[in-house]
Amino acid sequence: MNLAPASEEIKESIISKIRCANCRRSNLVVELVTDFEGRISCPYCNATYPIRRGILFLADPKASDWDRIYETPIRSNLARTLNDHIKLIEKALREERSLLSYFILAHLAKKTIARSRDSIEIGCGSGTYSLILKKLKIASTSYLVDRSLNALLNAQRIFSIFDEKAIYVLGDALNLPFKENAFDLAFSGGLIEHFKYKEQQRIISEHCRLANRILCQVPTNSIPYWIQRMGLTLLNKRWPFGYERPLSQSTLKKYFKNSGFVVKSFMYHDPLTAFLFRASIRHPWIGGLASKHFLNRLLKHEVVVYAQKGMV
Repeated sequence: MNLAPASEEIKESIISKIRCANCRRSNLVVELVTDFEGRISCPYCNATYPIRRGILFLADPKASDWDRIYETPIRSNLARTLNDHIKLIEKALREERSLLSYFILAHLAKKTIARSRDSIEIGCGSGTYSLILKKLKIASTSYLVDRSLNALLNAQRIFSIFDEKAIYVLGDALNLPFKENAFDLAFSGGLIEHFKYKEQQRIISEHCRLANRILCQVPTNSIPYWIQRMGLTLLNKRWPFGYERPLSQSTLKKYFKNSGFVVKSFMYHDPLTAFLFRASIRHPWIGGLASKHFLNRLLKHEVVVYAQKGMV
């Protein structure tokens, strides 16, 4: 499995970007036994972090609802099995127009960023956003961070299937183990809404600490969102995605402003486009209906924003 680049490349990249999660100092020592096994140690506080199965354990793994959601086969709001999820990605990669209609984070990235030297996806889940950005050649080197070990294992499988490589980190979104401005681009999709207000601001601040260009996708506090949530709750007999607090666009702008960033652009996602795109996997004739149109704004239930540091 293509879990990560060759040992020396991993080592150089890790040393240049990470810091100790305990004392927050850099210049850590990386020892690789193989491409996928080794350890990281801090010479200041003597903390040690294992590297196992190609994953950097820079936080203590904690069992959570997300580990159960990402048990194999993968189960998420995109697909109920790993094979279905792979088919969804394959369809998107074959049809760029459909891809950009469905994966609006990738659409906004292509429109505003075009290309980045390296990227970090915070709360990566299955890693699909990072994979799409790599396939579109928007991102070169990709770091995937999640607190769920099962999520990272699934991301490894998906990247391997599509013959792509990444560096996988088990880390805490509230205390990311990376140096300031370590990346060209930091982004997340479906992360911030799972935290309370003070933690939401803190996570945005962590995004902004790591890069000067940020992409962030969240559900909006809107009627379409609450209708969809009610439907999923009735269908599953409970809300399947744990604690979730949608954000208004003004709240998101405030969070970025508090971190010295300005929101420069945004796009909406809507449940109709999402439904038509997923339906077109089994019924290709539906595909043409999945492109963006005026209903995109009327039915908006998610927004993705692009923010830059200190630029009005």
